[in-house]
Amino acid sequence: MAVNFVHLHNHSDGAVRIDALGKAAAKHGMGAVALTDHGNIFGAVEFFKAAKKEGVKPILGCEVYVAPHSRFDKEYRDKDVAHYHLLLLVKNEAGYRNLCILLSKAYLEGFYYRPRVDKELLARHNEGLIALSGCLRGEVAFLLGRGQTEEAEKAAAEYAAIFDQGRFYIEIMDHGLAPQKEVNPQLIALARKLGLPLAATNDTHYTEKDDSESHDVLLCIQTNRKVSDTERIKFGSQEFYFKSGEEMARIFADVPEAVENTFHIAAQCDFHFPTDGHYFLPNFTPPGDKPLREYFEEVARQGFQERMAALAPQFEKGTASKATSSSFGTSSGRPGAAICPSAPAAARPPEACWPTAWASPTSTRWNTTCSSSGSSTPSASACRTSTSISAPGAARR
Repeated sequence: MAVNFVHLHNHSDGAVRIDALGKAAAKHGMGAVALTDHGNIFGAVEFFKAAKKEGVKPILGCEVYVAPHSRFDKEYRDKDVAHYHLLLLVKNEAGYRNLCILLSKAYLEGFYYRPRVDKELLARHNEGLIALSGCLRGEVAFLLGRGQTEEAEKAAAEYAAIFDQGRFYIEIMDHGLAPQKEVNPQLIALARKLGLPLAATNDTHYTEKDDSESHDVLLCIQTNRKVSDTERIKFGSQEFYFKSGEEMARIFADVPEAVENTFHIAAQCDFHFPTDGHYFLPNFTPPGDKPLREYFEEVARQGFQERMAALAPQFEKGTASKATSSSFGTSSGRPGAAICPSAPAAARPPEACWPTAWASPTSTRWNTTCSSSGSSTPSASACRTSTSISAPGAARR
């Protein structure tokens, strides 16, 4: 019997290629699939194109980092807690715009090891978004794992109030890990106590079960560690792959509604990211009603002048230093030496006013210095080979 299940928690920042998500969903007969990378939606366009190519509805989302207090607080107050995880899924255009705002402010205002939002931001920019409570690093699961049941209930109630009208789900996962075995019954009990819906996910980081070893090696590369290191990030099981609906139904047989709810969540998500190459540029009105092109040229020239003014002292200092060290106007300290204009004018750089000339672009890599014979164009015999420096555009040898 077909199972109504959709994967809502998937990462392309693991060992899953973006185009593989749509293919895996199609393979398992799923009509939709989500992309929920950590702290960003950089893969959105590629993901939408790839999923649609496979006939699968793409659901855009993100696993955001939530500051335990204010996003402006850049120090640890709670032991071992710098941020919690929270899964956000886009329902419609309003949700996409709000997710963009949240992530922008996470980087610009809340960055502390990770780009973080806070509940104040979530309260202002939650329209069009569905939230899942997250993995073991989600606030609710984390507090339950610490035995802080009352605090966990309070946190769940806060998220439910922010994402009202049934848009907050208690997320449960089972990768065979001992902490999940301990916390999952508590999450289910809390959800039933508060009347919150459940959602089963699998935190997909690779497509096939056999990819777990490759993913572990990739994780070592990302964290600059060795596979043999005992003290390193390790997932602890081979269950973080793209499972079939039947597998998920067996794992969560005691809470079938958690599996079914993923299908209902997917049905609510109806955002179509434009992938036709059309650009959405802001409408900008220049100050003083100036023509846009005129204002653009004005600020470009102003910026150029500011940068040149800042670079001028460094340029003058460098030029004086080179001139002094090479005995300006002489060659090898020999009075009366002049530059041999062996390179065509177009090939000579501004440094041609220095005692060392560039070779012709068609010559071998050699420079010449010439003794002055009173002629404006010294003869070839008056030139001698000097330091090897390539002319601009000359072939490298």
